[in-house]
Amino acid sequence: MNDRECIFWAGRGFAPSDARHEAKEAADVVTEARGGFGAIRDAAEDILNFNEIRETK
Repeated sequence: MNDRECIFWAGRGFAPSDARHEAKEAADVVTEARGGFGAIRDAAEDILNFNEIRETK
């Protein structure tokens, strides 16, 4: 499965809630939204929050 390698390569991997089981296992974060229904927005918000937390420490 191509997604699994990409998720590991990314450093902080995401998978939409309707992703294959293998992708969700590899991901650091599984979004609440399904692919095409806000999953990218969920991932972007998580990244922004993650970076904000790291910068304040």
